Amino acid sequence: TIFKSQKIPTLILSHSLRATFLLQVASWVRFKRLRVITTIHQLPTLSAPRQRLQRFIYAQFTWRLLAYSRAVKADWDARAASNFIFKTMIARRSISVLRNGIYLKRLPINVNQSNESPKGRLVYLGRNTAWKGVTTFLEIACRPELLHFDMLFMIPDQKDLDIQTLPLEVRNRIQVVAGKPISSYIPRHGDVHLYPANYGPDAKFVESVSLNCLELACLGVPTILTKNGLGTWPDLTNAYIFYQTDWIDHALIAKEILRVSRVEFSDLEIEKIVEIVD
Repeated sequence: TIFKSQKIPTLILSHSLRATFLLQVASWVRFKRLRVITTIHQLPTLSAPRQRLQRFIYAQFTWRLLAYSRAVKADWDARAASNFIFKTMIARRSISVLRNGIYLKRLPINVNQSNESPKGRLVYLGRNTAWKGVTTFLEIACRPELLHFDMLFMIPDQKDLDIQTLPLEVRNRIQVVAGKPISSYIPRHGDVHLYPANYGPDAKFVESVSLNCLELACLGVPTILTKNGLGTWPDLTNAYIFYQTDWIDHALIAKEILRVSRVEFSDLEIEKIVEIVD
């Protein structure tokens, strides 16, 4: 579509390595000069070997290569250093970190409506992929200490989550919101976001602060997340909005959820968080 128009841009910001490759090929066909800045949002470890090779090849077609987190850069560099072909390619395209920011206009604005409901929820926000830990989420949510919490799943597509195989008492606690933007989420006092990211036993680098975690932090909603994942956001370590765990002791995690669900953040505390991530 871009290259069918009369006015072709000279600089494009891309969040897909495949799109970057296709854009560059199209620009050569049209004899147009184009620079693409590409941001990588996934650890190479999470890609299959063939896909990983493709991503390294596609990366050579970008003008500047960025990683959204320190973990992505560290993983990318480590893969390159361990493979002669990757090392040769990556020498031509170094990668630097540009951590994600939040587009504040995407967030809900009538958050004071949250005062109308006293019942908090356990929140799952995002795609249902194996490494994002839906199974762990449900195992923890079904603990006896947490049965008074409802569960809110905000997912891109209804097909991403099959709850029909779950026991009726579990299904009755679940609300599924599919295909809705974050602006449709109205936080309640007592909401706790769980993000049990698990990159597998071979993962050497962890980044457990997703855009969803940052968006909810701007709304004063705490996140329980995978430990050692705050490397990109050390300035949020003392904000007490993120609580780290290894997801092994579910009883201990349940106690932590009960504790953080009672924490209320002042407007000043939330403003400081917003200033960091904006």
